[in-house]
Amino acid sequence: MLPNWSESKSAMNAAIEMRMQEERAKRTPVPHQNNTHILHEGHEFNIKYPDGRVDVVPLQSAEAFQNFPISEMDEATIEDLYRIADNIGEQLAKQQSEHFYQEVTKASDSPGSSIVLGKGEPTPQMIYEMLEKIPGEYDSEGRPLTSFVIGPHMTEMIKDLEREIESSPEWKAKFDELESRKRQEFRDREAARKLVG
Repeated sequence: MLPNWSESKSAMNAAIEMRMQEERAKRTPVPHQNNTHILHEGHEFNIKYPDGRVDVVPLQSAEAFQNFPISEMDEATIEDLYRIADNIGEQLAKQQSEHFYQEVTKASDSPGSSIVLGKGEPTPQMIYEMLEKIPGEYDSEGRPLTSFVIGPHMTEMIKDLEREIESSPEWKAKFDELESRKRQEFRDREAARKLVG
């Protein structure tokens, strides 16, 4: 009777799967920093906004392929398997990133969900208006989960703007009040969701 290597195969599959997940996360940091929800059935999901809008988003599939000739199997090392896992992870990350940024673009192009700066630099008022439109999301420790995607050319401008807001008692008070309100709205949404669910 041949030995049963099911535990070894399961451990190897888990290690390769973890490697692919790590490769995807390295190559697509923004999508992987956001909350994820596993869907077990269906072909679309809804995004419900605080203002009552509902977007229906069809599920997208991502596929990756890697050829590995049987003739090379006897000589394969764990590094070869990791190289294959990295390649598959890279392919999946590329597809996931493309889909993620298409959805972000679509959402930001919808009426009332973006602020056009025009030719000037952003102001505290523009940032305040932008943050007012975004529902607050927080982790179990109360840390904000909201992500912002900006171009590298905006980094210094945003840092300067942050310093301007922090140094102005009036703006700091407005932003603190907004943060407090967003936290309370989040708590209220979570409480309502748990009561209904």
